[in-house]
Amino acid sequence: MRRCFCEPFLCVGGWRTQGRDAGRVEPEVSSPSAPIVDPDSAMIQAVLDGDTQAYRGLVERYERRIYHVIYGVVRNQEDAHELAQ
Repeated sequence: MRRCFCEPFLCVGGWRTQGRDAGRVEPEVSSPSAPIVDPDSAMIQAVLDGDTQAYRGLVERYERRIYHVIYGVVRNQEDAHELAQ
């Protein structure tokens, strides 16, 4: 069974009816005891073990997202680039 993860007043039959996430639903879970798998956990372990390529991969994966979050706070490109470093 799929359920919406938004506020109840925005939902009709589990689907969002308005807003940015209109039409999104919560993913189905195969079983309540299924382990949660973090896709970055192996890469993080490699970084902790000293793998510089794994570190580079993490930086490349998240650098744009981090910049955009910071830019949303400071609203200045130069400051956002500096803070993201």
